[in-house]
Amino acid sequence: MKEGELQPPTKGNLLNKESRDMLPELYSGEELGLNALAQVKFFTPDSNWTWYASEFDGEDTFFGLVSGFEVELGYFSLSEMQEVRGLWGLPIERDLHFEPTMLKELMEEHMQKRRELNIEQAKRYAAGLAQWDQRIIEIVAVGSLAENKKLDLVCTFDPEPAGDAIGFFWIANLLARDEYEQLSQRIGLEHSVDLGFRIGEDIHLPGGEIVRESGEQTRLWPL
Repeated sequence: MKEGELQPPTKGNLLNKESRDMLPELYSGEELGLNALAQVKFFTPDSNWTWYASEFDGEDTFFGLVSGFEVELGYFSLSEMQEVRGLWGLPIERDLHFEPTMLKELMEEHMQKRRELNIEQAKRYAAGLAQWDQRIIEIVAVGSLAENKKLDLVCTFDPEPAGDAIGFFWIANLLARDEYEQLSQRIGLEHSVDLGFRIGEDIHLPGGEIVRESGEQTRLWPL
């Protein structure tokens, strides 16, 4: 291993004997469902993925709660977690301070975080979009930021797109760059994002609908 390189996680340091002994056998908690206790927590220090293990087969397979693209129960693999790297190349870690917690409580906690959009993260995301496309002069969020599970943004361009096809092309480029550079993940924005745009007085919403007024709006950029 070269000097300065991170030591890859192994079975020994990702799941030590004490943590292994705490985990019930796989399938032993089926009757408990979400009332089962998560005994071990794993996380990516440079991303927003988290795994909570409530059962283990003693070799490689866990069962528990995963918070990633969705928040859901499922199986995950120790050997795969040893290979995974986050946005900055950091390996998955075990939370050394985690206390056993019911899966139901953890699911509610993560779902609530996704419902409560962090306004500062939304502003940072909008600023990133504006930096990518210098024609953007304003970005607003449509709808209630406190209630929406999805972040719907409307961009105002100068000059305006010469038709809706061009507008959607510009928007598609922004979304593609976000997917490539993973801006939303880097800033910890767990909500899915969709983009619309303005042409004159018309607002082309992310779903394709064209309206004159779009209800509640929050200006995100410029501040």
